[in-house]
Amino acid sequence: MTNFARALAAAAVLFSVACAHGSSDAPPPATAEPVSNKAIMVPADVSAKYPYLARALAEIARARKHVQAAEAAHADHGTIGGHGAQADNALADAARNVEEAAAFAASNDHGGAPGEVKDRPLLTATSDDGRHPNLGEARLETERAVRNLEDAEAFHSTIGKLGGHAKSAIDKCHEALREIGEAEKFADVHK
Repeated sequence: MTNFARALAAAAVLFSVACAHGSSDAPPPATAEPVSNKAIMVPADVSAKYPYLARALAEIARARKHVQAAEAAHADHGTIGGHGAQADNALADAARNVEEAAAFAASNDHGGAPGEVKDRPLLTATSDDGRHPNLGEARLETERAVRNLEDAEAFHSTIGKLGGHAKSAIDKCHEALREIGEAEKFADVHK
């Protein structure tokens, strides 16, 4: 992993959930990472140049934490049928693809004005997310990651593509969403 990819990955984990909900062109502000409560500043050049990729990476990291928490919560029932682990693996692959997209964008930036990113309605929890809160949060975070990756593709459409890496990350996120759905079904049956 390049130093840039490491910096992007470290920066992305620190973005707040509030930043991920919006789709403005402004980079998300530096925030503290909730787990450690340590304030770490995000390098301005990383968040300013690749805000959508950074947000997607942060969403994926949060989704992985929720999937892992769901696995732990359902350990008494034999986990969640292996679906949580498969979702976590797909999300890990998605994160690697986002890092590759950022590296590709850094080496293929053609300059010029970025593409237009259109505002869309916020994604919200569904009524059944209360049954399995960690899986519901993982689903929501993954859907937000997909949204940010789609926005990244639009943003980079005129200044250099993302080498197919964002599309691969989206595909892996959709794979994770299918596994999260299967995990919820498994958890319903094996209460």
